[in-house]
Amino acid sequence: MTHVTLISMDIDLPSPAHILKSRQMQVVHLICLLIAILVQHKLTIKNGPNLPTRETLLKRRRVREELLHNLSNGGQCRQLIRMSEQAFKKLYVILRRDGGLRPTQRMSVEEHVARFLHIIGNDLRDTFVSWMYRRSKSTTSRCFHRVLRSVIALESLYIQQPQGDVVPKEIQEKKRFFPYFKNYVGAINGTHVRVKVPNRDAPRYHGRKGYPTINVLAACSFDLKFTYVLTGWEDTTSDLRILKNVLNRDDKLVIPNGRYYLVDAGLPHSTILMAPYRGVRYHLKEYSTRVPQNARELFNLRHASLCNAIERAFGVLKRRFPIIRIEDRDKDLEDENPIMNKQEPIVNTGKKSLLNWTEHMDAAFVDAMSKPDAVALKTKKVAHFEQMLVLFARDRASGENAETAKERNVRFNNTTNIKIESISKVDSLLASNDVRLENQRVDDDEDDIQVVSPTPEQNSSAKKIKLVDEVEQEVEPQPQPEPETFETKIMNAVSDVANAMREGNKIFERAYHHELTGDEIYQELQPMGLEAHEIPGALMYLARNQADARTLFTCPMNIRKDILKTMMGAGCI
Repeated sequence: MTHVTLISMDIDLPSPAHILKSRQMQVVHLICLLIAILVQHKLTIKNGPNLPTRETLLKRRRVREELLHNLSNGGQCRQLIRMSEQAFKKLYVILRRDGGLRPTQRMSVEEHVARFLHIIGNDLRDTFVSWMYRRSKSTTSRCFHRVLRSVIALESLYIQQPQGDVVPKEIQEKKRFFPYFKNYVGAINGTHVRVKVPNRDAPRYHGRKGYPTINVLAACSFDLKFTYVLTGWEDTTSDLRILKNVLNRDDKLVIPNGRYYLVDAGLPHSTILMAPYRGVRYHLKEYSTRVPQNARELFNLRHASLCNAIERAFGVLKRRFPIIRIEDRDKDLEDENPIMNKQEPIVNTGKKSLLNWTEHMDAAFVDAMSKPDAVALKTKKVAHFEQMLVLFARDRASGENAETAKERNVRFNNTTNIKIESISKVDSLLASNDVRLENQRVDDDEDDIQVVSPTPEQNSSAKKIKLVDEVEQEVEPQPQPEPETFETKIMNAVSDVANAMREGNKIFERAYHHELTGDEIYQELQPMGLEAHEIPGALMYLARNQADARTLFTCPMNIRKDILKTMMGAGCI
């Protein structure tokens, strides 16, 4: 007779009563921990900011709808965003059709453009616009940059350099300009736009203004349309250096053969640039009381009249969009300037005073450079110039941020990493997650999933921001982990404790085996196919040998009968 022998090891195990008491203490500790967490969570909600209710969300939406209604139909569009209702509607249609601007789940294209125009048309801060539209500041910032990219994407449609094959109408229709200026295609000049830069870069952007600015060089036609714009050069950069860069960069200023641009006295005269006569009256106000006396003065007068187009273009742009207008906040210091006010000393007010560079200073500098002693300094070699250049290279203008709209579009297309769902995926998302006020998050405007729909009227020649790849080449986006909420953390903690208790139960069962009752043994013997007279003997045997019973009932059903016969002996069944 063969028996399966179980070898028991001498293990010092705690008593069942001790284990039961330990498990009860663990449960009590878990309950106390959950109560403490819930109480702390309620106190945090009570003492923290109140979460918006459904009525608050509806009120915010009504405020936004009222603002957009006033812009489109209320007659307040020109006062609020500096353009008419028709121009506003046409603008957001063009941005959607040609600029690639798309609505998000909770924000239309119309609201995108309206918020953008509120900021640039009134020089408003993100905080105020966020309060006005009842949105978060981060959403306002993303909205602004999204529209800005779409506007820059229209560069190829609206900023086009002249071909020079047609005489401008402003010259052809006026006898004082035609035929003398028939080969001129536009005017070039620069302007300063105030910017905010890190403190480490501030010296490069502090020029003759009392604050950091960038030097913007632009060319325009005589009908005040910009044909070329280069931004990003530091204020300390000279106009000549910027002009040289404009004529040699990738997206350069193209001047047709036999054509010229008008420039003021700050830029040199060359075969493609026409500057006025130097040492002769030039500015228009100088001819208000005295007519030209000779041919050079007459040329300068008509040159100034045409070249004034670029100044007028800058003026119209800055009056329409005050965000780029430079307000002289230190105007009072001009009266204290020693050159302007007969060498009177500057009064120290106890605050940090900034000296503004003025036209009088320019005149004084030119007068000093025209003296014989000063002229000799132009050709004098500066000792240790290379070493000084290395020493002060950090404060020297580099133009590393200078770029045109076309170059910026190329950079956006190469570096964009905006993850946009395809239209099919967005449809399935909206079908599975109905967006309502009842299930909106507290930050109801933070979801910026953009809805991309095909537009058959889209202009193929327009340069658009590449937001998504072709559908055939679309790569499945990587799933992003969702942030854990308070309820999720509680459920995870309870699940961890439950798993630990389940593992403890398994260890407890392995250490202290469960005693099988007669009914449990009988229920397990019935499906084994034993004869009726064999069941009582097998039941008595397994009841006396609990280890054999546990081993038998863990085996597959089809071999249990054979194993039972082996345990009890062939003659016993």
